[in-house]
Amino acid sequence: MAYQGLARGMTEILYPRAMDRPIRPDEAFRLLRGARVVVAMRLHVAILASMAGTAVVPIGYSPKVSAWARETGIGEFVLTPDLDGARRVPELVAAALDPVRDLGSKLSATAAENHARIRESLPELRSRLPAAGKRSARPLARLRACFRLLR
Repeated sequence: MAYQGLARGMTEILYPRAMDRPIRPDEAFRLLRGARVVVAMRLHVAILASMAGTAVVPIGYSPKVSAWARETGIGEFVLTPDLDGARRVPELVAAALDPVRDLGSKLSATAAENHARIRESLPELRSRLPAAGKRSARPLARLRACFRLLR
């Protein structure tokens, strides 16, 4: 697959820290907050890293990743999931770490704005959700865990 070429290229250029086991959201958040930059293969990792105020270079494996990147103002940092994308990693990581761009702070501010909008929408969201039964309990627990990270 195309992303395998990207992974090989990145390994030759960088010394990435890959997540080799499932981790809890709070642990992921702590790791992402401690990073200088995150090259994110998955959308949710990119979102968590931006919430943590860490610069993100997303890999555009899906239109939703590219759309999120454009919406948050980092569309120019999206890597293509191929060898050409791998060749651009050093350039985009350096640009993401440029203090003049202050990408981490900008992403953190955007995440805070989104968080405020979500909080404002919570009463309506709660009114639309069915009573917590077996089917809805797990997603609601995950949603609550995510909101705990944002406090």
